[in-house]
Amino acid sequence: MNNRDGLTPVQVLLVEDDAGDALMTREAFEFHKVCNPLHVVTDGEQALQFVRREGAFADAPRPGLILLDVNLPRLNGLEVLAELKQDPDLRVIPVVMLTTSRAEEDILRSYKLHANAYVTKPVDFEHFVEAIKQIDDFFLALVQLPPLLTTESHNPLQWVLMAADAEQLRILLVEDDDGDALLIEELLNEAGLAVEVQRARQLADAGKLIPDAACVLLDLGLPDSQGLDGLRRLLQQEPDATIVVLTGLSDEYLGAEAVRAGAQDYLVKGEVTGKLLSRVIRYAMERRRWDEAQRQLQLARARAQENARLERGLLPSAVLYDARLNVSSRYRVGGSQRLIGGDFYDVVQTPDGWVHVLIGDVRGHGSAEAALGVCLRVAWRALVLAGQVPGDVLSTVQLVLWHEQQDEAMFATICMVSVAPDRRDGILRLAGHPTPLLVTPDRIIELTAPTSLPPGLNEPGEWPERRVEFGDRWSLLLYTDGLIEGRTGPGPDRLGTEGLMGLLRDALGAPPFDPGRVCDEALLNKLVDQVRELNGSELNDDIAILALGFS
Repeated sequence: MNNRDGLTPVQVLLVEDDAGDALMTREAFEFHKVCNPLHVVTDGEQALQFVRREGAFADAPRPGLILLDVNLPRLNGLEVLAELKQDPDLRVIPVVMLTTSRAEEDILRSYKLHANAYVTKPVDFEHFVEAIKQIDDFFLALVQLPPLLTTESHNPLQWVLMAADAEQLRILLVEDDDGDALLIEELLNEAGLAVEVQRARQLADAGKLIPDAACVLLDLGLPDSQGLDGLRRLLQQEPDATIVVLTGLSDEYLGAEAVRAGAQDYLVKGEVTGKLLSRVIRYAMERRRWDEAQRQLQLARARAQENARLERGLLPSAVLYDARLNVSSRYRVGGSQRLIGGDFYDVVQTPDGWVHVLIGDVRGHGSAEAALGVCLRVAWRALVLAGQVPGDVLSTVQLVLWHEQQDEAMFATICMVSVAPDRRDGILRLAGHPTPLLVTPDRIIELTAPTSLPPGLNEPGEWPERRVEFGDRWSLLLYTDGLIEGRTGPGPDRLGTEGLMGLLRDALGAPPFDPGRVCDEALLNKLVDQVRELNGSELNDDIAILALGFS
């Protein structure tokens, strides 16, 4: 898309430890036909080695643009940014902070360290692709970069498989002819490739060696296989293998057939040079990596679509008619694999004026837990709308859990608050769930109540309750345990309810508090970002927050 009006394309370095986000960035480049090569490293130390051309990255190209995440292992993004901007040779490289963090401290510190831009990653693929396009349009097409960053020339073979060059490649040569095998090894030496060649004289011997090979050079005429039969047998055994077939002049047509059958490329014996062999091996490996990346991306997209459907069932719109009540919510998937969990919430106002609020958490992560959470949330709403007594509602929800669970170990924690029609008090029921917080103009307190075992571990009918006073102006903050189980530093200490109350006090300022601000989405986002920052990395568990305010 953008190649700087004919100049050498700008090399782009992405510093990102999340494989899913790295795949989406590559897909965004492909979608918008961005011509600029994208290199990926996964931690802060690798980033500095890349730009300084140290160690495994001694032959790395000088990047003309760096996309830098904040939350990185070994050295975080802000530490990397500080190092870059202190180096006279590197400070001219534009750095865009591309991160999930919305924390004001990160934004302010990034600009103080002279970041060129701060972009918060959109959570959905479509908006993520658009964000990448806008970065590309501005930094790689509109603005003029320093000449060093756009005209430095590099052989593409130096960067196509930079990471692979850090260690010796293992090539499996399946060839029964000693003369042809010797020629191939000499051509590899001529090309200057750091390779270890393993040889198999027949297909049966290749089976044990193929899992360790970065690339397979396969002769189509072997004692125990002829034509495409050998290729098909190897791919059946190792579907992800990178295979380049070797053909003779008389059966060159088989090369094209082999590519259609799953080979990455073909070479005609007698027409191969060292340079050509080197290029074919490297590009075949890169195409295989790209194919695998595309496959993983398709799986990620399918998983994201499934998660989106489940999220709509877990996190519905409130059924609320009282204009004096405000509802706000925040949900974030936890864990490095970004698997949706079973956190759910709901708000329903019934004809008698009562407002019933629910938040719950099915133990575990994955589609089974999420599907069970949807069942429990839908059953709860249906029973509340039908006018069932809250205690009976929870007993029926437990029966639904027993009938719908895929594993006998599954259970769900639940917090249910029923707000009286005058909005001054209500009834709190806890079933193994964290206690909600009440914010009034003069205090922030934890609402406690007798608690029962969670549904799935409880006996029917055992749902103790407590009447709680709210006052004239108030907000309730309900949440799942992912919000309070994060660490507060390198030690074992967890945030806990007291820590969450401290963060909330800091966010609201000195009393008298404004309870209405608790329903501000910006405040909820800030709470989540602060909890993640204290943890030092992505939280292991999902986070669901539901705020209900009255004024």
